[in-house]
Amino acid sequence: MQSVATRLVVERERERMAFVAARYWGVEGTFTVDAGAAASAAVGSSFTARLSTVDGVRVATGRDFDDVEQLKASAGKKVVVKDGRFGPYVTDGQTNITVPRGKDPEQLTAEEAYQLLADKRAKGPATRGGAKKPTARRAPTKKTTTRKKA
Repeated sequence: MQSVATRLVVERERERMAFVAARYWGVEGTFTVDAGAAASAAVGSSFTARLSTVDGVRVATGRDFDDVEQLKASAGKKVVVKDGRFGPYVTDGQTNITVPRGKDPEQLTAEEAYQLLADKRAKGPATRGGAKKPTARRAPTKKTTTRKKA
């Protein structure tokens, strides 16, 4: 039991020692409710808002940058090309995309891999075919039997 606890403490300490602080900027504003605003808000009250998207595109945050303050590709996800059961595919640990036919997986650049993953995410998750309709039940056929004459 002690060795497991010791290992956890040592791993946590190594993570703490490896931590490197990085600078980043965010846009945050404090706003005051005006007299022309909705009646439900108290006039003169204030609230804080943070910029999260511009024209529908998410704004990069601190976790999107690496140690040397460079923007990470694909928000820090490492892209790997793997050879799967159904052929080579690209994954970032969350999204998988099959390498297109005619593309050599060894010649695939990181830029192309990120683009394939971005296209797959934009398309959305795969949808399954709708539930199959149950087959129409037929009334059982009435069997007619003939009696033997004695």
